[in-house]
Amino acid sequence: MKAAALIHTHRARRRWATVFGSALLLAACATHEYPQEHTYKFYRGPARPAAELATLALGDAMAVRINERQITHSDYTHVEFLPGTYKLEWFCGYGVSVMIEPSGFAGREAAADVELKPAHRYSLRCSRTTGPNYQTFQWVSDDTEGRLVRGTRRP
Repeated sequence: MKAAALIHTHRARRRWATVFGSALLLAACATHEYPQEHTYKFYRGPARPAAELATLALGDAMAVRINERQITHSDYTHVEFLPGTYKLEWFCGYGVSVMIEPSGFAGREAAADVELKPAHRYSLRCSRTTGPNYQTFQWVSDDTEGRLVRGTRRP
């Protein structure tokens, strides 16, 4: 009887060690962090100091087209520009009730010609109201000056 109890205890310990080891391995995989910030350089030549560049954060937008170049938020979070005027077209995605949109998703596009100044940080923003007559809002903000550049901000 003593040998059977010893074997049972050994198996129980081995099971707990396996469960614990698996949990540690799973936790290690789950907590691995990839770099969150990726910047697209929208100019030729070597990197330049921030004081010479305008920076656009994709913010709430899923993608932006800049002068016909498509950049997705899943690949890049920021774009660096030389100062100047650029045509920005951005896409915003919203989760909505399936009673409003059968797919459960709604998307809206916005476009604006925006003058980007050196040493300024800009953001693409998206928001919406809720309910059957929901409205969407898309805008560009100058985060350096705290002002609306183009579009309509949610009230």
